[in-house]
Amino acid sequence: NPAGTMVPGDRGANEASVVDGIKKIEAFMRSNRSKYDKDDAMQKQYRGYLGAYQQLTGKAWTGA
Repeated sequence: NPAGTMVPGDRGANEASVVDGIKKIEAFMRSNRSKYDKDDAMQKQYRGYLGAYQQLTGKAWTGA
């Protein structure tokens, strides 16, 4: 749960950590989509990162 590892009061560091996690998983998705599609835990983690990003920024992830 990415939101569970956030440090209160350090929004910049939290946002950077979440963005890094999103980008890492998206890179994996591009390189090995079939393996990602079979990995329920990674999909759950990706959704958690997306939710954490929205919670931190007030907007949905559109890519960066």
